[in-house]
Amino acid sequence: MKIVMANPQDIYYVPSATRPVELAAAFTRMGHEVTLLYWPLREVDRKFPRTRVSVPEGVRVVAGVRGGFESWENMRRLIGLGRDADIIQFQKCLPPCSIVSVVAAWILGKPVCYDWDDNETSIAREYMPTETFGALVYALERLVPRLCSTITVSSQALRDKAVKLGVPQENIFDAPVGARLDRFDPDERGERIRRQYGIEGPLVLYMGQLQGASYGDLFLRAAEMASKLRPDAHFMVVGGGERLGMLRSAARALGLGARLRFSDYVPHEEVPEYLAAADVVVATFARNETTVCKSPLKIVEYLAAGRPIVASDVGEVRRMVGEGGIVVEPDSADAIARGVSELLADDTLRAELSVLARKRAEDVYNWDATAENMVRAFTRGLEVGRARRRPLALLAKYLDNGLKLHESGSVKE
Repeated sequence: MKIVMANPQDIYYVPSATRPVELAAAFTRMGHEVTLLYWPLREVDRKFPRTRVSVPEGVRVVAGVRGGFESWENMRRLIGLGRDADIIQFQKCLPPCSIVSVVAAWILGKPVCYDWDDNETSIAREYMPTETFGALVYALERLVPRLCSTITVSSQALRDKAVKLGVPQENIFDAPVGARLDRFDPDERGERIRRQYGIEGPLVLYMGQLQGASYGDLFLRAAEMASKLRPDAHFMVVGGGERLGMLRSAARALGLGARLRFSDYVPHEEVPEYLAAADVVVATFARNETTVCKSPLKIVEYLAAGRPIVASDVGEVRRMVGEGGIVVEPDSADAIARGVSELLADDTLRAELSVLARKRAEDVYNWDATAENMVRAFTRGLEVGRARRRPLALLAKYLDNGLKLHESGSVKE
């Protein structure tokens, strides 16, 4: 199958772009031909270090454009890439990626699959610059699922939203976040990381992007409480972002001092080594419209690393953790601290949870399993969309040829 993927993020500078890159790699391993169109950030907008050096072998990567005539140019590129494709898939309903993808598929008469992985409306309302943009995202998040041949969802909450919008159940496929199992070894102990940070004794680790709703402050409060119960414990925050400075200040105010380490940004390839150094890993969340719909990447990477988990009970978390950890009430530092102390006090329980966590990743939460389910969505899309080439497919040809003529300055006979 020839798959064209479109993603509005910069796959080299945006940490959350792990999803499209890993899915593209999984499709390639399955024998499919994959092209990934992404929207690169302008240099002035690159607020964070480069998080990915390269993309997996076999994945064809094409850069779109930002600014100016981006919609027109990205439309042209996607039409050119999609002409010989079997299906067009895009992630997120954000403009202009969703509009470009749906219209390009419509022009070409191709099935289109929407990968719905977040409550984009709640994120836009909290973090986007204007109310107008938030209103546009709200409208698209209600419209886009109805325009696509099939959709994939990362959580039960998003599946419920799709059903309420009138999307037929048979056109909705589960696609939770996953982990690359071969990158994580549950038997590793992360000795280099322990030496680098001078850690002797139990280590409790939190991993995440320290921006927006990262809930790192909740982890700090839990660490302060747990440190009183376990004076020998050390704590670490792995990740960077605009809230890092605030969290450093908060850690000093809580008196954590040398007991708490911050890594700042680390390349994604180094994440397994950091997790291997931990005795207990933590995922803190508050319950809100965003977290209820999420399928958190940190949870599946904790599972793949075989680390005992203490996590807040929101959305998909309980189902994801399964028997691989302790799930506690959300937005509660005290509950997290009690869970951490319980695990640190019981070596046998930690060993049992480690085995169960890894098995959870092997059975369900890995990119290959998610990609297989997505291919089922693509196959369904081909069934419902085959033989519906529209007359506007001719327009695609003229758009593509016309722009080539404009770029070359010549006339093709």
